[in-house]
Amino acid sequence: MLVERVEGFASEDEWRRAYREINEFERCLADFRMILAKFWIHISPDEQLRRFEARQSTPYKAWKLTEEDWRSPAKWDRYKEAVNDMLPRTSTASARGPS
Repeated sequence: MLVERVEGFASEDEWRRAYREINEFERCLADFRMILAKFWIHISPDEQLRRFEARQSTPYKAWKLTEEDWRSPAKWDRYKEAVNDMLPRTSTASARGPS
């Protein structure tokens, strides 16, 4: 949902709908007594660049890089804003499970 939002691949209505869909899906998992573990890993722009450069020089990984990957660091602030918007909206009581 973050890429779709920041890169303009989805309208605001569509990416806002995704919050609801994520929460509904996680609710279904919780209702079936599934254990849901969610992790958010923050990677700094410097680390992201280091990883891209390493990937570019590794033949079996280089194919995964696109022009979009190289452009995304310039949108770091927009991604950060989207993340800060998404995390509280997709952290629900049903996803946390019983206390």
